[in-house]
Amino acid sequence: MWLLAGQKATDHSAIARFCTRFLADACENLFYQMAKRLEKAGELSKETVFISGTKLEASANKYTFVWKNP
Repeated sequence: MWLLAGQKATDHSAIARFCTRFLADACENLFYQMAKRLEKAGELSKETVFISGTKLEASANKYTFVWKNP
């Protein structure tokens, strides 16, 4: 792949380690910063809390999943 410039692809465990160590904290920090900016701009009200009960349709059913023997 041209993005790797001839180097070996990163292992999935390295990506998972990165996500658990850094990504969760970074996302929480970004959410906090965005909430603060929206509050400062007067676009955020803390008076009401809305909870979404959105349901999404998935294209999976008992016939699309296949069990594999270990």
